Amino acid sequence: MRNGIIHRIADIARLIEPDRRAVWEWLLRTPIGEFDGRTAIELAHVGEGQRVVDLLESVLSGARSA
Repeated sequence: MRNGIIHRIADIARLIEPDRRAVWEWLLRTPIGEFDGRTAIELAHVGEGQRVVDLLESVLSGARSA
């Protein structure tokens, strides 16, 4: 299941940033401040990937900026 959520996060992130390399760099290495500096991949691995999906979907909807 974790693998599935990671792919879902990456797919949504690519709708925001089409550069696959940038998406994977973000997913693996960019700390997300509102998640205590954890990366998207860290969140996914501890079962909190849906929080990242929700964040990305709010960016896509225009409810927040990237």
